[in-house]
Amino acid sequence: MIAASALAAAWTAATRLLHPATVTHLPWVVGFAGNELVARYRIRVGRRIGAAALVADGLHARTDGYTSLAVVAAAGGAALGWRWADPVIGLAIAVAIGFVLKDAAREVYRRLMDAVDPAVVDQAETALRG
Repeated sequence: MIAASALAAAWTAATRLLHPATVTHLPWVVGFAGNELVARYRIRVGRRIGAAALVADGLHARTDGYTSLAVVAAAGGAALGWRWADPVIGLAIAVAIGFVLKDAAREVYRRLMDAVDPAVVDQAETALRG
């Protein structure tokens, strides 16, 4: 789903670059602080309990927060008459979603392959040597 989001954002942004449109609903921009707080909580709890899916969900929430900030920038650019601001920022958002996808996929893959935190391996080796 994260990959589909990235592709949809990239497609829409590219289309808007080729066929500029007027941005409407400029005042409807809110959410970064709330998304970041939720993201930090989910990531922290997910790592503490070893839930890769919760960590991935936290990373997704963090991306939502940064997306909200990017939307503010796009809205500001559109308000100034910069028709290219919205699609260019849309492409930046697609790239950001791609990075989240990479991180989430790595985390879930490691979990699926029963990866062990290197620090735990070091602790086990130290205990066995003792």
